[in-house]
Amino acid sequence: MDKINIDLQHCYGINALQHTFDFSKRRQNIVYAPNGVMKTSLALTFKDISEGKPSSDRVHKDRQTKRVVVDGNGADLAADSVFVVEPYNEAYRSNRMSTLLANGALRERYDVVRREIDEKKHLLLSALKAPSGLKDGVEEALATDVTSDPKDFFTAIRRLKPEAEKAEYAHLANLNYAMIFSPKVAEQLKSDSFKADIYRYMEVYDQLVSKSTFFRKGAFNHNNASDVAKSLKAFSKPITLSM
Repeated sequence: MDKINIDLQHCYGINALQHTFDFSKRRQNIVYAPNGVMKTSLALTFKDISEGKPSSDRVHKDRQTKRVVVDGNGADLAADSVFVVEPYNEAYRSNRMSTLLANGALRERYDVVRREIDEKKHLLLSALKAPSGLKDGVEEALATDVTSDPKDFFTAIRRLKPEAEKAEYAHLANLNYAMIFSPKVAEQLKSDSFKADIYRYMEVYDQLVSKSTFFRKGAFNHNNASDVAKSLKAFSKPITLSM
């Protein structure tokens, strides 16, 4: 098999993708793309092929999915010709794993790395319970809210990491996750009165910023002003010198 032609629409978030993977000169093809673009979705699509299952759009279930994956002769790709290695899944098993890890040293190293990841994951989930306000289901909640898949915890963590490292989001660290991401809050966000209040808030905020000498959108806002006020208050305390 020298070529694989794919024509995908609405497969796990892939709106449309047409491509020909050419194996005539090299037996490998590398897909390089930023996080959250299409790599995992493509892997899930091929995983469905290997398991003989239909594919779908994860979020928009009503959209019509198209999945055409054929070889250079136009024949459908056989399920037994596809082997997908998941990035990390503690429950992952495959009847072809013995082929992948036939080397004893590699298999032992693989088991050690898996145990290390399991231990760090357990420590992270334990540390997140108290600040998140979630007694149980921290892993499933984060995975679902970030990726729409309760089993995709590690993808969720990879997506959250660069956001969590941004200094401008530091003031959000003390917010209670369970209070924000709850059915009651979701219902409130849908209400007409809440939408009207938000619209009014933004309207007044824009008016104040446009007339302000110091405030400017994207540079110096009410959060910055609050921090400056706290700093000035701290420096304004009288200093006592003893001789």
